[in-house]
This record gives sequence, structure tokens and C-alpha cells, in this order.
Amino acid sequence: MTKSTEVDDLKARLNRITRDKEEAEYCLEEAELEIERLKDRLGDQPRKGRPQSPDKMPKRHAEPEYEHKIESDDSKRPRKEGSIDRRGPSRTPIHRQESNTQNARRESGNYEALQKEIADLKKKCEILLDENKSLSDFRTNATATLDKARDEAARYKKQMETSDATIHKFHQEIDKLKSQCQELDRSMKTERQQREEIQRSLQQSKVKEKDLYDQLDRLQQVLSAERRAKEEALVSVRHSQSKEENLRDTIDRLQRNISSEREAKDEALLRLSAVAGNKLRDNNPGITDLSDPNRPMKLAEKVSELYDNEWTNAMENLERYMDEEKAIKVLLDIITNVFETFEEAGDAQTNFISSLELPVAVPDIDNLQSTARSSLLNNGKLTALPTEITKPLKDYRKSHCETVSPLLTEVMKSRLQTVYQIDGKIIEACKEYIEYSVKYVWMMRVQDPPVHIEWEFSHGEKFDHDRLRSYTKGGDSLNYVVWPILYLYKGGPMLAKGVAQGMKKKPE
Repeated sequence: MTKSTEVDDLKARLNRITRDKEEAEYCLEEAELEIERLKDRLGDQPRKGRPQSPDKMPKRHAEPEYEHKIESDDSKRPRKEGSIDRRGPSRTPIHRQESNTQNARRESGNYEALQKEIADLKKKCEILLDENKSLSDFRTNATATLDKARDEAARYKKQMETSDATIHKFHQEIDKLKSQCQELDRSMKTERQQREEIQRSLQQSKVKEKDLYDQLDRLQQVLSAERRAKEEALVSVRHSQSKEENLRDTIDRLQRNISSEREAKDEALLRLSAVAGNKLRDNNPGITDLSDPNRPMKLAEKVSELYDNEWTNAMENLERYMDEEKAIKVLLDIITNVFETFEEAGDAQTNFISSLELPVAVPDIDNLQSTARSSLLNNGKLTALPTEITKPLKDYRKSHCETVSPLLTEVMKSRLQTVYQIDGKIIEACKEYIEYSVKYVWMMRVQDPPVHIEWEFSHGEKFDHDRLRSYTKGGDSLNYVVWPILYLYKGGPMLAKGVAQGMKKKPE
């Protein structure tokens, strides 16, 4: 369905709703007129003689009061001659009987008139009651009719409000459709402009296409000429390429020769630098391999951490069995016993590496090595192994010290019990301390030269603050050693201070 068809449908629906609204307004006006007529009929009925209730009717004693008033008024008037005196009984005895008779007749007439009037009033009351009943029924019917008319008016009013809302909604839809139509008009206008621009561009493109075809024809002619020239050039290039390939083969062969010679030169330089480095580092503490994580300076830091951590934990465990001073002596004995054991074993291993020239050069047949030692080695005929052979062996031992550390730990636990007579529960209490002591002391002994420790001091000698630091007490004299001093090598510079308990010097 197009937009114009939708607009026409909406206009038709709007016209129908407008007609329905007018008919509803007409019905509402008729209902209002009917209500006004009913109100007029209900309002005119009392004015035409609506019957009054019996209690509002005038009372019977009003008439005697009027007669009494007349009599009172007559008593004030001058009496005429020959008239009857109504102000009371005649003072003249002659006229008393006549006046009584007249009063009796008058009262009798009044009574009959009253009886008749009462009968008439009763009939009127009955008529008025019938009229009142009929008016009540009429009023009830009128009220029902009025309520029905009001309901009808409310329904028409609700329909009108619904119609107004629907009309408002249709107006909004119409406005929306109008705006959409305007938007469509604008878009169509824009599309029309774009189409015109596209047509102009297409015409321009056709002109350019024609120019391009002309240029293509010219270029094809040029290309055919260039192809012929290229074919001629390719022939000459093939001749030059064959020559160039021969030259490249010659260049590649020369470059391979140069590369092989360079590799041989680099390999020789590496071997020479390794030999020179081994000679420089062999038993030379002044030159340190900074890439080694277990070099002497790093090793001194690890031994300090051993004192701060594992030594403290072991002290706490031993204080359950002994006092503080005795526990300190036990821990110092453990590390010094380990050092003495590894000092002896490490030196023997180093001497074995340095004296490998005899077992390497002379086979051990019928004690031939002992004979060769006196005849060849001592006379200088059999030279010692060069450094480039012994240094790698020492480095190999150093690189595998952590691998053999667990085995050394088990051996030292057994040795501390059997050789140094340390109780098994003490060994168990110092388990981690012994493990790290074995590990670090063996690392110290495989250094080249080995790291040395010092712990032997006399009781009471002067406290050397340059090499020792106080434990818990200071003083001029030394009481006992707590932790040994570390040196780069025996007789060399100090790596870390030791720890000792000080005391005041005794007076002489």
C-alpha cells in the first residue's frame, strides 16, 4: 500500500469519526432537552395546586377566633336603636329568651356548615392523596428516565472522548505520514540530484574512456616496438649472464675458502683465549669469573645467611638440651669439624689432579709407576700436565659440588657421631644446619685457591674488632668464639668477620 492510499484511508476514517461525533452531540442535546422538560414538569406541579398534607391544613378553631374578633369589634361600635346587643346577654329581661334562641340557631347552623366542610375536606384529602400517589409514581418514572438519560449521556460523552483520542491519534499519524512524505520528497530530490551528477560523471567518463582508448592504441604501438628491442636485448643479456654465472661461481668458491679460513682462525683464537684464561685463573684469586654464582664473594653471602637462619634455628632446638654457651660450642664444633674433614679431602683431591701426569703417561704394571716417579718425574724428564688440562678438571669438580653434596652430608652425619662423638639427638636437632654447612664448606674447598676460615682464639686475649664483631656482650677481652672468620684464601684478604662473645678485662 502506497503512502497516498494510506492518507486517503485515514481521511475517510476521520470523516466517519467526525459524523459519529456530530450524531453523538445531537443525541446529547436531545437528552439534555428531555432532562429540562422533566425538570419543568416536576417544578410546575406544586404551583398548580399540589395537595398539602393534613397536618399543614388550617385548623378548625381559626373561624371562632375570627367571630370572637368580630364580636370584640362590634362591642366597640355604637349600638343602634332596635339592634340586637351581641356583646352579651341583654340586661333587659324582656329580650334574654330571644337572644338565646338566636344563638342556638346560629350555633346549629355553624355546626352543620362545619360538618359539611369536614366532609368536603375529607374528599379533597382523598383526591389529593390519589394525586400525590400518582405524582410519586410519575416522579419515580421520571427519576428512572433521568438516570437512564444521564447514563446515555455519560456513554455518549465517553464515546466522544474515545473518538477525540482516536481523532488525535489519527492526526498524529497523519502528521507523521506528512513528515515521512516530506522526507521521501527530500530523499527523492536528493536521489534525483545524485542521478543527474552520476549521468554527468558518466558522460565525462565516456569522454575519458575514448581518450584512454586512443592512448592505449599509441601505447600498444610503443609496446610492440619495445618488445622487439627487448628481444634483441635479451639475446645480449643471455651472453652476459653466462659470463656472470662463471664469475659468481668463482666468487662463491673464493668466499667459501675465506669462510673456512675465518672459522679455523676463530677456533684457534678461542682455544688460545681459553688457554690464556685458564692460565690466568689457575690458583689466582685476583681474577674472578663474574658469571659463577658460587664465586667467593657470593659464597661469603650464603655463609652469612647460614649464620642468620639455620644457625639460629639450630640454637633454638639445642637450648632444650643444654645452655646457650654449650650450644654455641656444639654448632661451632660441627662446622669446624666439617671444614677440617673437607680440607684434608679437598687438598688430597687437588694434589691428585695436579699429579695426573704419571698415571696418564706410565701404565701401572708391576709397580712401574713407582719406578718411573724416581727415574722420570723427579729428574724432570716427565713434565707436569699443562694448565689447560688441570684447570678444566678443577672447574668440573666445582660445577658438580652441589650434585655430590647430599652424599657428603650423609657421610658427615655418620662421621660426626663416630669420629667426633656428637650425640644422635643433637645431630637430628641440627639436621638443616649440618646440611647447609656441608654444602657451603665443600664449595669453599673447591675454589681455586680454597676459601679459608679461622676460629682458634685464646680465652682472655684482646678482642680484635677489626676481624670480630660482638655477639651479645662487648668488651676488651674475648670470652669465646661464636662464628669463624672467612678469608679469600689462607693468609689472604678477609671476606666476612667472625662473631665472638666479649668480656671485660680482669684486673691484674
